[in-house]
Amino acid sequence: MKKTRLFGIAATAVIAASAVLPTATVFAASAPRVEKTTYEGKGLVDVDFLGDVHYKNAKVTVKDASGKKYTTQITHRDDDDLEFRIQNYQTGKTYTYQISGVGALHSNTYTTVSGKVTIPASSSKKVSVKKVTYEGGGKVEVDFLKDVRYSNAKVTVKDSAGKTYAATILDRDEDSLEFGIKNYQAGKTYRFTISGLRTAGVSTAQSATGSVTIPAKASNISLAKAKSIALTHAKLKASQVVFTEAKPDYDDGVKVYEIEFHRGNWEYSYTIKASNGKILAHEKEYD
Repeated sequence: MKKTRLFGIAATAVIAASAVLPTATVFAASAPRVEKTTYEGKGLVDVDFLGDVHYKNAKVTVKDASGKKYTTQITHRDDDDLEFRIQNYQTGKTYTYQISGVGALHSNTYTTVSGKVTIPASSSKKVSVKKVTYEGGGKVEVDFLKDVRYSNAKVTVKDSAGKTYAATILDRDEDSLEFGIKNYQAGKTYRFTISGLRTAGVSTAQSATGSVTIPAKASNISLAKAKSIALTHAKLKASQVVFTEAKPDYDDGVKVYEIEFHRGNWEYSYTIKASNGKILAHEKEYD
């Protein structure tokens, strides 16, 4: 009888101890998706994922339009992007890539994601625009394909009707320039020209052109609504958590809300699209 009683006490203690251990349950992860592909020059391609990922025996295969395969090498990877280099590439061509062994965070399932990248035609002396990003608030960032130097640089901006808008250079370095458009109108596309640029070994100043679309104003959800969406997803109430961050931000020109809160040792983080309340990324960690 004593042995039976002791066994019962021990079993009860084990059950009670297991009840207080933190669970490793996390949110269901969606399949990995490519958010953006950027050609960095010299055969280097950067792939940004929508949300955090992890890898298992990751490999990259690249083909051109005719089906010819090209040797590739992964040069860098982390939880939200992967960079690879295409060997013996040809300029002026578009390539299709596939990255295998990619899994969403908190998932044991790995899959293959794909995308396309165009390598511009070679022009060793001409200044070319690689990427244009609208940063919000009339601010535009222009990345150049090659490093540049400046000589009385100026930016002119026009809309499709030919109307000129005042523009101010806000920042610049050897591979990018940021400018602001004054009195801009949302929902319009603007054509810009940056003059006073030179590449290495060229004394004559050149110009680079491009276009940027400023998104139409949307009836964005409020910050309070974004916090409510995050709490609903986490199945918690405001009275149960402590918010450590709740602020608007921009992700590639798209307005989002960054929400962070914790309950006990659990930390929650959310990125929520302001225009429709869609959860773009979320994470739950035990600290």
